[in-house]
Amino acid sequence: MIEELGHHSFLGVRVEQMILVLYPLILMPAIALWLRELRYNQAKNLAPKGYTKLGLSSSTSSHLTDEGDEKYTIQDSQKPTWSVKALFVHPIKSCAGVEVESAALDGAGFLWDRKFAFAELLPSPKTNSSPNEQPKPKWTFRTLRQPGYEKMTKIRPEIWLKNG
Repeated sequence: MIEELGHHSFLGVRVEQMILVLYPLILMPAIALWLRELRYNQAKNLAPKGYTKLGLSSSTSSHLTDEGDEKYTIQDSQKPTWSVKALFVHPIKSCAGVEVESAALDGAGFLWDRKFAFAELLPSPKTNSSPNEQPKPKWTFRTLRQPGYEKMTKIRPEIWLKNG
């Protein structure tokens, strides 16, 4: 006997009911990802008033986009010439760099290069020196060279400089 469309059931639940329940459940992750991407793109385009972001302008593409081009290949008969293809500063030690058009110099090198670092305040180990002496905590810098901190290079810092 052939049942009419809409009266089929699976585990006692009609097909229409299953579709009404499953359809939103299937769409929810896609909608959540779309909203997350939308929020990320909106936040990326917001600039604080009176500030400029350190790095290339959003309309300028990286100077490394054509680094594999044949024009940069040195032939055996050519004498190599040196030039700067792209310039990066790393505002936070061990984190990703920021490509810049030019870099000012200060007493320590490029301005904004490795001016910040991550550090962790660790408790001092207990000593048997004096019972009244309080152990002093110690700051320890965290860099990608230390085991467990290799992913610091994925942190993309933004530095906003006050105009004027």
